Amino acid sequence: MKIKVLFFAKARSLTGCSAHEFEVADGSCLHDLTTSIYTVFPELLSIGSTLLWAVNGKYSGQDQILSDLSEVACFPPVSGG
Repeated sequence: MKIKVLFFAKARSLTGCSAHEFEVADGSCLHDLTTSIYTVFPELLSIGSTLLWAVNGKYSGQDQILSDLSEVACFPPVSGG
């Protein structure tokens, strides 16, 4: 399956790109994808414990099953004032 991953804020700075496409096996979950992401972009491990993930616009846990052409957003927590 092809999964598009969008990187925001510090995640974008660390990867050097705003988006990257990953290929994962059918039935993969978000955990499988994040393992691939950290392999391609090991610099993300420095903030990995704080990253938030959204699949198709909804915050998701690592057990979220992905489907072909899912869009995953990766971003650190944000705060505003």
